Amino acid sequence: MSENIYIHYGSDKFEKELFMSIVNRNMINKPFGGLWASDIKADQPWEKWCIDNDFRIDKLDKNFKLTLDDSANIVEWTAKADLKQVPTQDLSGYLPEYLFDTMGVVPDFEKMVEDGVDAIKLNLSKGDYELYYELYGWDCDSILIMNPDIIRPL
Repeated sequence: MSENIYIHYGSDKFEKELFMSIVNRNMINKPFGGLWASDIKADQPWEKWCIDNDFRIDKLDKNFKLTLDDSANIVEWTAKADLKQVPTQDLSGYLPEYLFDTMGVVPDFEKMVEDGVDAIKLNLSKGDYELYYELYGWDCDSILIMNPDIIRPL
Protein backbone atom coordinates (compact mmCIF):
# COMPACT_ATOMS: atom_id res chain seq x y z
CA MET A 1 0.00 0.00 0.00
CA SER A 2 0.96 3.62 -0.54
CA GLU A 3 2.95 5.46 2.14
CA ASN A 4 0.62 8.45 1.92
CA ILE A 5 -2.38 8.55 4.20
CA TYR A 6 -5.34 10.63 3.10
CA ILE A 7 -8.40 11.86 4.96
CA HIS A 8 -11.88 12.36 3.53
CA TYR A 9 -14.37 14.59 5.35
CA GLY A 10 -18.14 14.32 5.33
CA SER A 11 -18.60 10.61 6.06
CA ASP A 12 -17.17 8.23 8.61
CA LYS A 13 -16.46 5.29 6.29
CA PHE A 14 -15.89 4.49 2.64
CA GLU A 15 -18.86 2.83 0.95
CA LYS A 16 -17.89 1.72 -2.54
CA GLU A 17 -21.51 1.31 -3.63
CA LEU A 18 -22.04 5.06 -3.08
CA PHE A 19 -19.03 6.06 -5.22
CA MET A 20 -20.17 8.15 -8.18
CA SER A 21 -18.34 7.81 -11.49
CA ILE A 22 -16.58 10.86 -12.91
CA VAL A 23 -18.68 13.05 -15.20
CA ASN A 24 -17.43 16.28 -16.81
CA ARG A 25 -19.23 19.52 -16.07
CA ASN A 26 -19.43 21.99 -18.97
CA MET A 27 -17.02 24.91 -18.46
CA ILE A 28 -16.27 23.82 -14.87
CA ASN A 29 -12.82 22.62 -13.82
CA LYS A 30 -14.17 20.12 -11.27
CA PRO A 31 -16.18 17.04 -12.22
CA PHE A 32 -19.20 15.42 -10.67
CA GLY A 33 -18.32 12.24 -8.81
CA GLY A 34 -15.12 10.82 -7.44
CA LEU A 35 -13.87 11.08 -3.88
CA TRP A 36 -11.98 14.11 -2.60
CA ALA A 37 -9.42 13.82 0.19
CA SER A 38 -6.30 15.53 1.58
CA ASP A 39 -2.94 14.06 2.46
CA ILE A 40 -2.73 14.15 6.27
CA LYS A 41 0.77 15.67 5.92
CA ALA A 42 -0.30 18.39 3.46
CA ASP A 43 0.77 21.97 4.17
CA GLN A 44 -2.62 23.32 3.04
CA PRO A 45 -5.18 20.54 3.68
CA TRP A 46 -8.96 20.71 3.38
CA GLU A 47 -9.49 20.94 7.15
CA LYS A 48 -7.27 24.04 7.44
CA TRP A 49 -8.97 25.67 4.44
CA CYS A 50 -12.42 25.05 5.97
CA ILE A 51 -11.40 26.50 9.34
CA ASP A 52 -9.68 29.52 7.76
CA ASN A 53 -12.76 30.22 5.62
CA ASP A 54 -15.44 29.23 8.15
CA PHE A 55 -16.77 26.68 5.64
CA ARG A 56 -18.58 23.48 6.63
CA ILE A 57 -16.71 23.25 9.92
CA ASP A 58 -19.55 21.14 11.33
CA LYS A 59 -18.72 18.42 8.75
CA LEU A 60 -15.09 17.99 9.84
CA ASP A 61 -15.94 15.64 12.73
CA LYS A 62 -17.15 12.99 10.30
CA ASN A 63 -14.16 11.59 8.42
CA PHE A 64 -12.20 8.50 7.52
CA LYS A 65 -8.60 7.78 6.55
CA LEU A 66 -7.43 5.82 3.56
CA THR A 67 -4.41 4.93 1.52
CA LEU A 68 -4.18 4.02 -2.15
CA ASP A 69 -3.15 0.83 -3.88
CA ASP A 70 0.49 0.83 -5.00
CA SER A 71 -0.58 0.16 -8.58
CA ALA A 72 -2.64 3.38 -8.75
CA ASN A 73 -1.89 5.71 -11.64
CA ILE A 74 -1.76 9.08 -9.88
CA VAL A 75 -1.13 12.27 -11.85
CA GLU A 76 0.38 15.05 -9.76
CA TRP A 77 -0.08 18.74 -10.52
CA THR A 78 2.36 21.07 -8.76
CA ALA A 79 2.87 23.78 -11.39
CA LYS A 80 0.98 25.37 -14.27
CA ALA A 81 3.31 23.57 -16.69
CA ASP A 82 1.89 20.22 -15.51
CA LEU A 83 -1.43 21.15 -17.11
CA LYS A 84 0.04 21.21 -20.63
CA GLN A 85 -0.32 17.41 -20.85
CA VAL A 86 -3.91 17.37 -19.57
CA PRO A 87 -6.70 16.62 -22.06
CA THR A 88 -9.18 19.50 -21.99
CA GLN A 89 -12.88 19.83 -22.71
CA ASP A 90 -13.98 21.31 -26.01
CA LEU A 91 -15.53 24.66 -25.09
CA SER A 92 -16.21 25.78 -28.65
CA GLY A 93 -19.95 25.24 -28.35
CA TYR A 94 -20.17 27.22 -25.12
CA LEU A 95 -17.93 30.27 -25.45
CA PRO A 96 -16.66 32.60 -28.13
CA GLU A 97 -13.05 31.71 -28.94
CA TYR A 98 -11.68 35.03 -27.68
CA LEU A 99 -12.75 34.06 -24.12
CA PHE A 100 -10.89 30.71 -24.06
CA ASP A 101 -7.75 32.22 -22.55
CA THR A 102 -9.70 33.69 -19.64
CA MET A 103 -11.17 30.33 -18.59
CA GLY A 104 -8.10 28.68 -17.12
CA VAL A 105 -7.92 24.95 -17.72
CA VAL A 106 -11.05 22.83 -17.95
CA PRO A 107 -9.76 19.26 -17.84
CA ASP A 108 -11.54 16.43 -19.60
CA PHE A 109 -11.79 14.15 -16.56
CA GLU A 110 -13.76 11.51 -18.44
CA LYS A 111 -10.93 11.23 -20.98
CA MET A 112 -8.38 10.99 -18.17
CA VAL A 113 -10.33 8.07 -16.64
CA GLU A 114 -10.54 6.47 -20.09
CA ASP A 115 -6.76 6.84 -20.38
CA GLY A 116 -6.25 5.00 -17.09
CA VAL A 117 -5.71 7.86 -14.63
CA ASP A 118 -6.94 6.73 -11.21
CA ALA A 119 -6.43 9.96 -9.26
CA ILE A 120 -5.22 13.55 -9.53
CA LYS A 121 -3.12 14.94 -6.71
CA LEU A 122 -2.89 18.71 -6.45
CA ASN A 123 -0.11 20.36 -4.48
CA LEU A 124 -0.70 24.10 -4.20
CA SER A 125 1.62 24.57 -1.23
CA LYS A 126 4.63 24.65 -3.59
CA GLY A 127 3.62 28.28 -4.19
CA ASP A 128 2.79 28.22 -7.91
CA TYR A 129 0.04 30.82 -7.93
CA GLU A 130 -0.41 30.43 -11.68
CA LEU A 131 -1.56 26.84 -11.01
CA TYR A 132 -4.07 28.12 -8.45
CA TYR A 133 -5.55 30.59 -10.95
CA GLU A 134 -5.62 28.03 -13.78
CA LEU A 135 -7.63 25.70 -11.52
CA TYR A 136 -9.58 28.34 -9.64
CA GLY A 137 -11.78 26.58 -7.10
CA TRP A 138 -9.24 23.88 -6.26
CA ASP A 139 -8.47 25.71 -3.04
CA CYS A 140 -6.10 23.43 -1.15
CA ASP A 141 -3.72 20.50 -1.40
CA SER A 142 -6.01 17.62 -2.30
CA ILE A 143 -6.50 14.43 -4.23
CA LEU A 144 -9.40 13.58 -6.49
CA ILE A 145 -9.79 9.82 -6.58
CA MET A 146 -11.53 8.81 -9.80
CA ASN A 147 -11.26 5.01 -9.46
CA PRO A 148 -12.82 3.45 -6.33
CA ASP A 149 -10.82 0.24 -6.77
CA ILE A 150 -7.60 1.91 -5.61
CA ILE A 151 -9.04 3.01 -2.23
CA ARG A 152 -7.82 1.13 0.84
CA PRO A 153 -9.73 2.32 3.94
CA LEU A 154 -7.74 2.33 7.19
